[in-house]
Amino acid sequence: MFVPLRSDKMKKMRNNTCITLLLVAAVLMTVGSCGSASNDRKPATASETDSLLESVADARQYDRLLTVVDSLYSKRQISEVEANYYRGVAYSYQQQLRKAEAYWQKVVSAQRFNESRDMTSNQQDLKYYYESAASLAGVLANRRNYEGALRVAVPAVTQMEQTGSDMNVVHALLHEAIGRCQMNLSRDKEAEESYGHAYKLYMEHAAASGGADPLRHAIVCVYNTALGYLNAKKYREAQLWTHRGDSLMVAYEREQDHSSTFAGRVKASLLLQHAVELAGVGRKDEAAEAYRSYQATDYGQTDDGRIDATSYLVVAKRYGEAADNYQLLDGVLPRWGMAYSLDNVQGFLFPKFQANVGAGRKDSALAVATQMVERLDSAIAQAKKSDAAELATIYDTQQMETELARQQADMSWQRFVGTVVALLLITAFFVFYILYRRRAQRRLQSTFDELQQAYDQLQQTTEAKERIERELRIARDIQMSMVPSVFPERQGLDLYASMTPAKEVGGDLYDYVLLGHRLYFCVGDVAGKGVPASLVMAQTTRLFRSLATQEVSPAQMANRINKEMTDGNASHGMFVTMFIGLLDLKTGHLLFCNAGHNPPVLTGKDGGAEFLQMESNAPVGLWPELEYVEEELDTIDGRSLFVYTDGLTEAEDPDLQQFGDDRLLNIMSRTMYRDSRKIIGLLQKEVDRHRRGAEPNDDMTMLCLRITI
Repeated sequence: MFVPLRSDKMKKMRNNTCITLLLVAAVLMTVGSCGSASNDRKPATASETDSLLESVADARQYDRLLTVVDSLYSKRQISEVEANYYRGVAYSYQQQLRKAEAYWQKVVSAQRFNESRDMTSNQQDLKYYYESAASLAGVLANRRNYEGALRVAVPAVTQMEQTGSDMNVVHALLHEAIGRCQMNLSRDKEAEESYGHAYKLYMEHAAASGGADPLRHAIVCVYNTALGYLNAKKYREAQLWTHRGDSLMVAYEREQDHSSTFAGRVKASLLLQHAVELAGVGRKDEAAEAYRSYQATDYGQTDDGRIDATSYLVVAKRYGEAADNYQLLDGVLPRWGMAYSLDNVQGFLFPKFQANVGAGRKDSALAVATQMVERLDSAIAQAKKSDAAELATIYDTQQMETELARQQADMSWQRFVGTVVALLLITAFFVFYILYRRRAQRRLQSTFDELQQAYDQLQQTTEAKERIERELRIARDIQMSMVPSVFPERQGLDLYASMTPAKEVGGDLYDYVLLGHRLYFCVGDVAGKGVPASLVMAQTTRLFRSLATQEVSPAQMANRINKEMTDGNASHGMFVTMFIGLLDLKTGHLLFCNAGHNPPVLTGKDGGAEFLQMESNAPVGLWPELEYVEEELDTIDGRSLFVYTDGLTEAEDPDLQQFGDDRLLNIMSRTMYRDSRKIIGLLQKEVDRHRRGAEPNDDMTMLCLRITI
């Protein structure tokens, strides 16, 4: 089964409630000191107390944190709102979730009291209100109290937007919680909008902050959003988010401070998500290929990875393999520090039972059903004991809320009983199904008729598929006609380019416009593949040609393309990396602007090659206010300039080894060709040799030019 993505501090914690809550608390502690400069800060003593509290929390000294909070509050050096927020943080990290919930509820209730009395909270208290609301909404959502979570999160988001707060990560966490509740309440359209807003806020935070950590927050959001759709069996909706995860991982690994351990774990999990979504939409062969790639990863070969892999195996109806993997549960759960609670009986033993039923293993299914019944008694007793222990402390410290706590305990107990009853009913149903399965023989004739009908439908589907493939071939021909196939025959100029889409249509592009002695050229790579990417490619190509005829500079061209692309882009999140150049054919002077694209290779006059040192900028289509940096070379006379997309360097062999930057540089350094067409042909052969028959994993575009004055 899938589990939410964890940070390194939470690797061995599989309880969904603890994982999600600790993730929210960790993010809030990370960004707690990142409030806008517009927030009204306290005097110097307040800044010192904030630093003290954050340092104790970062050191994970949670008992000491409670002592420090009580001391500072008794001296009135912090407000009651701030004290209750940090108490909630301390208890959440100690997994005493009811206590954490009680203190965060106090913060939220205090804000509601202020609003009802037309009282204004100071900026510092508002900050802790927003963070408490995000944490509390996560707790309530994990307890399946979706209406309660919405009553907490929606007012907080509304106030943030009215006051113009720039706490992007907290804002994103609230939208993410709202989206989760809306999806579980079958408000799919609203959930899609909330998830999209959260993603936009994470990306804005990443652009403003830089570094790997903000991208990591965005990756966690994208992964868990895809996970929610997959668990709800909404496979097509999940595809957008898994592809976003792929793109974000590329950006994350480019950051110098990225974690290779985190990257490896996420890339493996994304492969598994791709396998589930593809199996869910009926693309069995592609799903199986993605699953094989997952199995080849380090994580996929671990016991944890095999347990996760059951999410795909069940969807793909490979019940035998799923049942084999579930045999690892009894050894894995103790290592995770987890007992068979009610949530774990439902989350692990019930899918294990289903897998054995699907595999036709009657004896094993009955054994698991027996184990489920045996575990329920101890799980119920443990749940009552845990609730009683936590509630006892709450009663002692919060006398004014005793009745409310009792009511909440009763509601929790009712939910536990409901879960138990549901599990028993489902177990009884499947046992009955196994014992009386022989009755299915009487339905063979009707099954045959259904198979005949399915065959007829399959034939219709095959014809429809052939029609779609024919239309895609036409689309490919149209797309290929949009890039130049004829290159200028001009004394002293040698220009050639090629584009090879990974699918029928792709998202790479190249183009050139020759105006007298001025040569405009570009190479671009649209995020994603297929038809959506090809549409963005067509729009980008049109904009390039139009702006080139206006003879604007490369940086101005990037700015204007970026403005056009970002208009209305929030819903689909597409962006384009580009390298735009302007070459003076009389002097060899090169003016260029790089928009998040791979660095081109520049050869020397007497041999050798090096990557062009330049500003990376950001891809076009992300942030409309971005101003691009323009650079220049005095002359490239007698030298070859090679521009390409990452489909070249990231081409993979059957062992998933990439072609790589070093191999490209080595080939360009030792080649004796001076003809652009031959250089591109050589690299194409080298890539084919490296792949050894493996299917292309990305579009590949190459452009080479050489000028001799």
